[in-house]
Amino acid sequence: MKSFAFPSQLPSLSFTPHRYRPHGIGYWSGHIPFACDLIATGHPAVFVELGTHTGESYFAFCQAIAENGVHCQAFAVDTWQGDKHTGAYDDEVFNEVHAYNNAQYSAFSRLIRTRFDEAASQFGDESIDLLHIDGEHTYEAVRHDFDFWWPKVRGGGVVVMHDSAERFHNFGVWKLLEELRRELPVAEFVHSHGLGVVVKPPLPENGNVATALVGADESDLRQIRQYYEACADHLQMQFLRARQQRGVEWDVISQLFWRGPDETFTEPNSVRLAHVLSAQRSHALLKLPPSTAPYGGFRLSLTLEPALLQLHRVIVRTGRGEQLWTINAANATDLFRGGLHAVLAEDGESLLVLDPPAGSHINISLPEPVQRQLMAGGIFDLEMSGLDLYAFASRLASAQEARLAEKDRELQEQRTKAQHIEKSWMSRILRPFAR
Repeated sequence: MKSFAFPSQLPSLSFTPHRYRPHGIGYWSGHIPFACDLIATGHPAVFVELGTHTGESYFAFCQAIAENGVHCQAFAVDTWQGDKHTGAYDDEVFNEVHAYNNAQYSAFSRLIRTRFDEAASQFGDESIDLLHIDGEHTYEAVRHDFDFWWPKVRGGGVVVMHDSAERFHNFGVWKLLEELRRELPVAEFVHSHGLGVVVKPPLPENGNVATALVGADESDLRQIRQYYEACADHLQMQFLRARQQRGVEWDVISQLFWRGPDETFTEPNSVRLAHVLSAQRSHALLKLPPSTAPYGGFRLSLTLEPALLQLHRVIVRTGRGEQLWTINAANATDLFRGGLHAVLAEDGESLLVLDPPAGSHINISLPEPVQRQLMAGGIFDLEMSGLDLYAFASRLASAQEARLAEKDRELQEQRTKAQHIEKSWMSRILRPFAR
């Protein structure tokens, strides 16, 4: 790196984010150290993020602005309604992000709740120093976002784009980067789902981590990547140590799908909720929107991530919270038919979920009167708790012992009944000879 020593002068060495993996979502966590250095070495006057969700990346940038004394105005642009890759989510996500922003960074940070194209008119051409694009990740969407906002970036400004290493589910950031490499200074991190970095010419004379990155030869690029991967690993180890001291915690994303009669389940007709599951029972509230047509069925994914879960019950409620229907161990047979892989726990009232996340998907059929009431909107209240490996294995063993004991009891009852029948028939057969 040219005008500063690497890495001895970089604040990423000691940066500790205040908001790490919020609500269990940490797709961007590995790039927080680089975000800190982008702010500290680039001194942007205007920073804009397109696609903020729970705010892990955005508030890492904001924290770096505050801690490094950078005079910068920050803007987060999002509808906070989700997309085909994040899934839909309700206003609770925005409300929490808004409250956090007001409490921590309201002096220089503003949330703009609208679509990306609609927000662009609030920024003049060549007015943005640092732009982070993290919206919908299809090639068509990210190409549009880049082209639409590129004129807003000043010469020497930096554009970063997340998920450049992902090539499934129609992700297309990688394809855009390949095209941009032909005409612009581009570099990429490949860890933590990938992060593309583009610097708009002319490159600034005073170096920063972005210009050093795009100008690095293969050997230097490898060292820079290793440094930021090591920083990311360090943050993750700190987080895992702290989590271990708190006891069992699982990062869980639960999802509710709905469909009409004769329709299939689709991602647009679903809602997700990210939450952290501990050993204490907790409630995950998945909100069902109103519908003008009758619902034809529902599917629950208790978790989209690996986790050791105990399902206590699912309560179907009206939008006002009134209880309509309860799904628990008493409905276990229906749950198993619906796809749930689980065993009845020793308490006889809850279920130990096997093979998550694949085994946690449940197709749910509700009585027609309940489905009609849900047309006004409703809530699927998931009551679950998390288990560590030892507790899960122990409860699984106890459940198996209980099942074996129940089998033994049933066999004993059958033997006793058979013996009673045998004695009764023997008595009838021998009765004439006893006279």
